[in-house]
Amino acid sequence: MAGQSVHRGRVKAVAGVWWGGWLGSYCIGRVVNALEPAVGGTAEELLSYFDRAVTGELVGRASSPCPGPA
Repeated sequence: MAGQSVHRGRVKAVAGVWWGGWLGSYCIGRVVNALEPAVGGTAEELLSYFDRAVTGELVGRASSPCPGPA
């Protein structure tokens, strides 16, 4: 009886929506984090950041794959 109360099609759809939302928020978070300057950075680092932001270099960096461990 319990198996009949669960609508399997609905569960799959909800799981798909949940995973899609998670993946979307993860990707958006990566882009936002790549575009933010370092907290407590020096004046030179901040100027370099804004220079890269103006030239569009940060957008390319945000869309690149995850870097490996250092």
